[in-house]
Amino acid sequence: IDNGLCEDMARVWRLLREIIEGLSHIHSQGIIHRDLKPVNIFIDYDDHVKIGDFGLATNILQKHAAGPLSRELTGYVLPPPVKSDTLYYSNETSHTGQVGTALYSAPELDSHGVKAMYNQKVDIYSLGIIFFEMCYHPLNTNMERMKILSDLRLKEIKLPPDFCTAETYRQVYIVRWCLNHDPSKRPSYEQLLADDHIPPPQVGETVLQDMVRQTLSNPQSKGYKYLVAACFNQKVSPADDITYDISLSRAANFSLLESTGDKLRRIFQLHGGVYFQTPLLTPLNRLTTGFETTAPMMTRGGSVVSLPHDLRIPFARYLAQNGSIVSMKRYCIDRVYRERRVLGFHPRELVECAFDIVTPTPGNLMAEAELIAMLWEIVSEFPGLLDKNCMVRINHYHLVTGILLHCGVEEQKHDLACKILRKTKSDELSCNPNSKLSSRLSELDLADHNINSLLSLMSLELSYSKVVAQLKPLTKKNTLAATFVKKGLKQLELVIANTESLGVKCPLMITPGLLTDINIYSGTIFQLVWDQKNKHHRLDREVVAVGGRYDNLISFFKTMLDVSPDSSSPQCGAGLSLSLDKLVSAGSSVPCSSTPNSTCDVLLYSIGKGMLHTRLNIVRDLWQAGVRCTVLEQQEDFESIQSYCLSSRIPCIVFLKESEPGLARLRTLGKDSNRFQEKRVQLNELVECVIRMIRCDNTGVNTGRSDQTRHRTTSEARQNSVGELSAADVNVTLLTENQERISAAARRRYEHQILNTLSSSLQKLSPRVKVEVVALQVEADFVRSLASLMDIKDNAGLVKKFPRHKKIVTRVLEHLESLSDSTVLVFYSIMDSVYKFVL
Repeated sequence: IDNGLCEDMARVWRLLREIIEGLSHIHSQGIIHRDLKPVNIFIDYDDHVKIGDFGLATNILQKHAAGPLSRELTGYVLPPPVKSDTLYYSNETSHTGQVGTALYSAPELDSHGVKAMYNQKVDIYSLGIIFFEMCYHPLNTNMERMKILSDLRLKEIKLPPDFCTAETYRQVYIVRWCLNHDPSKRPSYEQLLADDHIPPPQVGETVLQDMVRQTLSNPQSKGYKYLVAACFNQKVSPADDITYDISLSRAANFSLLESTGDKLRRIFQLHGGVYFQTPLLTPLNRLTTGFETTAPMMTRGGSVVSLPHDLRIPFARYLAQNGSIVSMKRYCIDRVYRERRVLGFHPRELVECAFDIVTPTPGNLMAEAELIAMLWEIVSEFPGLLDKNCMVRINHYHLVTGILLHCGVEEQKHDLACKILRKTKSDELSCNPNSKLSSRLSELDLADHNINSLLSLMSLELSYSKVVAQLKPLTKKNTLAATFVKKGLKQLELVIANTESLGVKCPLMITPGLLTDINIYSGTIFQLVWDQKNKHHRLDREVVAVGGRYDNLISFFKTMLDVSPDSSSPQCGAGLSLSLDKLVSAGSSVPCSSTPNSTCDVLLYSIGKGMLHTRLNIVRDLWQAGVRCTVLEQQEDFESIQSYCLSSRIPCIVFLKESEPGLARLRTLGKDSNRFQEKRVQLNELVECVIRMIRCDNTGVNTGRSDQTRHRTTSEARQNSVGELSAADVNVTLLTENQERISAAARRRYEHQILNTLSSSLQKLSPRVKVEVVALQVEADFVRSLASLMDIKDNAGLVKKFPRHKKIVTRVLEHLESLSDSTVLVFYSIMDSVYKFVL
């Protein structure tokens, strides 16, 4: 310190870190130094710190020898052996060595009470004084040192003005932190070592890499756990928080996205698919690391996993783990992720639709044909896409293998050749020997004529008959390459014939240059492409869907997971993956006569503070009647509401005013679909009127509704058909206890509510069965009890079992006497919407 240590701040920070690490060690051994000062800190020959003079520390250990020491060591304050405010003089030139212990002791040690408590924070306080001296210029006189250090020990911590500069903000922060008079607010040695104000130790890059590599090689070590924990304890700046996912804001039409997804689900279900979702995270393996855009993650235990790059790999892994699944059709619509080139941002988030067919054997390649037919059905569902020059590219890996062998590519280099060709766009497949592609193919050690032949064959994109003609010179030879080519063409011929039998009208082009990842697909592979304008507004071939057979992928996971052959049956899989984002984007850019489906049928709006319960009652009745309804809470002018309904395709507005009790204004879209027509209806007739309007729309009378709305889903159509059947074959009788008169509107509302509730059960009965529904104004418990006792022949005894409801039971029994024995009886509780069959 006296020799100008403050001039070398790099050395100051290194020595400070060594002092802290030394204190950390002695504290972990249950020792508190209590007399830390510059003369007790030694520098060895290699310029490293050694802490000495443990005279007082020994006394503390003896004090606690009888019991265990806690992590925060505490003890009784003992009078310091030297307690004086005087300076000690000697013949030495070092002024530091002449300063007494009192200037370095913590304030809590100044107490003369024998029961005052202290802990290891007393050494942290002493360290604060020492660190100040390490950073401040040498003091020339003992009086100057006494004055500055005494000011430093004040509760307000008075620092010299020339010490508090912009360059020394780190040192000032550490000094003030360590010299806090409240021990609980002083840092621990762990906090000091982890604090950003203390520069990290200077370690060579090679040494640091070796240290990290060695630490990660032992997951059970403390260093490994500390390293992983440090990764998760990083602080996120506000700027990083804001920019991390700022690029994920979707500007897509959510209604169009939902309606497109609904259409795909119907097609998938039509083919017998069931929805199945695999686990989100997958352990990182050779397959997932092979993608440059895989989004890896780390768990708190240090395990490295990845977000799904596609939906096929997790499903193949699931099949390998469950060898008993040999027949299955599944679909899934979920998100997949792509890591960005610029790190520090949320991975790209895409919506993928997958359909997979699992069979015990490849069979006659029916699965591939069904998947291609499914793609054609999807394209046909969106008529505007047919104008985008849709085409299915198809290939077979036997064909690729034969072409590579024919062009002189060694078998062990096939993967490298496929990797090079896969990264090449179709328009770059050129026979020019000077092209970049040709230079990359030079890694295969091919002659120029072989490269030209390979590029010529891989650039083909022709119908099956024309490709057969082009490859005829090759297939005539009696070589291994010809065998593979003929086998591949035979497989493709069978797939194309099967697709034609399924009614696929989309052009199928044999494309030898179609090389999806060989680690995933084997056998037949295909792509759906269409014309799409790129960012330069030029037409380009957009890949919308990929698919093929992936038997080898399932086998790979079985080998990796060490699945016993005895516990697993043969499994073969074929699937397709479709980009929902691209489908929606293409659909929104194509002019179409149909408009997006509305997510709501009725918007309910009211004026007046006392209309809350009226609104809730109406929306409840509409929901029970199966009408999609939403309530507008915010107060807006009526023009804005109408504009919102027009843009959202909501065909009906129910308007309530507090000044018009018992009435509602019903506004519906007119035939021109751009203007609303208004009429007033009674509240008790509102639900029926809305239902009638919607039914009118569904039959196409009102042209204001979109085509998607008129063509209901299968479940909705089935429900409507049951309602119409119930009106003819189901008789509803309303019975009240006191024979109150029920209005015609209320009766119709009750009947509609009952038929909607019973629709799913009535579908299971034959149309020739007569159903009698007895609707009662009673609780559900009474209905259940009455139904369970209907086998009792004694009517008088039955009435006695319900003393509270004698009248209504009597009316029920009188009504039942008029029914035939073949009638199916249903008791219905109007109050709770609960029913009970009596067969």
